Amino acid sequence: MPQGVDDRQTETQVAIAPVRDALPEALRSPPAALTAASLNWLYTLVWAAPVRLAVAYYLGARLGFLLQSPLVPQSVLWLPNAILLTALIISSPRRWPALLVAAYPAQMMVAWQTHAPPVTMSLIFLTNCADAALGAAIWKFVSPKERRVEGLRRMLVFLPLVAILPTLTLSFADAGVTIARQWSTNYWLVFVTRARADVLTNVIFVPAAIDLLSTSRDSLLAGLRARWKEAAIMLLALVGSGAAAYQWCSTCGDSGTAAYSYLPLIFVVWSAVRFGIAMTGGTLLTLAFMMTWMTLRGATGLNTIDVADHLIPTLQLELLAIAVPVLCLCAVSQDRERATRALASSQDALNESLAQIRSLAGRLLTATEVERTRIARDLHDDINQQLAAIGIGLSALKRHVSNDDALRGEVAALQSQAMRAADSVRWLSHDLHPAALQHAGLVPALRALCAQYGHGDAMRAVLAVRSEVNVEPEVALCVYRVSQEALRNAARHAAARAAHLSLRANGNLLEMQIEDDGKGFDQAAALRRGGLGLTSMAERVRLVGGTVHVDTAVGRGTRIFLRVPCRETNGSADAAARG
Repeated sequence: MPQGVDDRQTETQVAIAPVRDALPEALRSPPAALTAASLNWLYTLVWAAPVRLAVAYYLGARLGFLLQSPLVPQSVLWLPNAILLTALIISSPRRWPALLVAAYPAQMMVAWQTHAPPVTMSLIFLTNCADAALGAAIWKFVSPKERRVEGLRRMLVFLPLVAILPTLTLSFADAGVTIARQWSTNYWLVFVTRARADVLTNVIFVPAAIDLLSTSRDSLLAGLRARWKEAAIMLLALVGSGAAAYQWCSTCGDSGTAAYSYLPLIFVVWSAVRFGIAMTGGTLLTLAFMMTWMTLRGATGLNTIDVADHLIPTLQLELLAIAVPVLCLCAVSQDRERATRALASSQDALNESLAQIRSLAGRLLTATEVERTRIARDLHDDINQQLAAIGIGLSALKRHVSNDDALRGEVAALQSQAMRAADSVRWLSHDLHPAALQHAGLVPALRALCAQYGHGDAMRAVLAVRSEVNVEPEVALCVYRVSQEALRNAARHAAARAAHLSLRANGNLLEMQIEDDGKGFDQAAALRRGGLGLTSMAERVRLVGGTVHVDTAVGRGTRIFLRVPCRETNGSADAAARG
């Protein structure tokens, strides 16, 4: 036997175990003819969708009769048609015939219990099936991928095209059947009676039922566990406020107590804002049942004409006027909640992307420093040594050509050029990886950096240290690189004549200010051009957990405020240099 078949039989046996255990002892051990396959078939038949639809159709009809006035046979809410429409929407079209056929016995049972003409009820059932099929077909056409009524746009499509249009279209046929079969003589009364009850029920019941039946069991249980207390309080408050409002209005009867009738709306709106369509529909059904029951049972002093022409239409329109805006409010809340979730998801994705970019930028800066160190070492240990060797060789050559003054001059020029190249390489090596920062610490390295400026007409740089500075190596490297970039920009681009650096330790923070008297720049324009100076400053400072602020404008110089954590460790470069 295939594994899949064996698993399904095992699941079925587990499912029917409670039913089998509840049977009498004589039935627990059935004869050999009643095999496990027979029990499986019986279980499948009992829980099949058509059977469930027939039971729901019948119970909906009985509930509709409970909501009729004792004076006239008009039901405020008529659930069977809405149940049929819901079943067709959540099912595939190829299953519609089986569902419609399964509902017919329930219709006939209702006809038999109410002593209605069987032929007339059969013809009316055909109009009910056409109504439900037309509504389901329209919804599947306008919403082929999603059967739920979620969001304001779907709600505004569902209400006129599914809840109202098919009912108004088929109510003419229903009224025609009723008149043709001589079950009534007032065509217009039959039409409006059916149309009002079915439209109201479609609006309140169908979106909620679709949402409830389309939600997985795990999601329902999770939502119930999350908000069951709030839902219970809301439903109890709704029932209590409805009963109290009806009692106050019926006993007092003056205009001042009419405002109490709006008290239950507070909890209906609460449901629409805090819960989904399913709970909102359940709240509206609860309110509709309460209002219908209390209103019709309290209409003892009215005659049949008043109930049929005034009381029931007024009640139905009042419920419809409550249901439509509340459902739209719930749909707007759903849109907002979906947009919030999408925004949160996008924000999480953006944060993740930014974290990856920052991680990549940090690794890039680290790799850059490693490469700078390697190049500086190669320049110092290899290129600079070779240039020094060339200089020494040229000096020796100059001694061997002492009799030729012209040749000695050329050799001396080459020796001077080699020494200048060696100095340039040495300065370039120090610029790429300052040895003073590694061996002496931050303050000596900054003083050496400032000493590079101030030759001739160049910009002068002055460092003022306000307190003792003890920092980790990575923090010292960050402050040095920011200072280096700031001074280079001030000298090359801002045409500054003087720059002042101020460094001090303020508690656990290291604060530094770099100010120049240059021409300044437009910071926003510089960022739009994609310059790397400001970006590299900010990224370096961020990597050590600090902040940097640039205050500048065209024509008034630049101020850079740097604040980084001043974490002192025994292995810091400054401490090692002093130790």
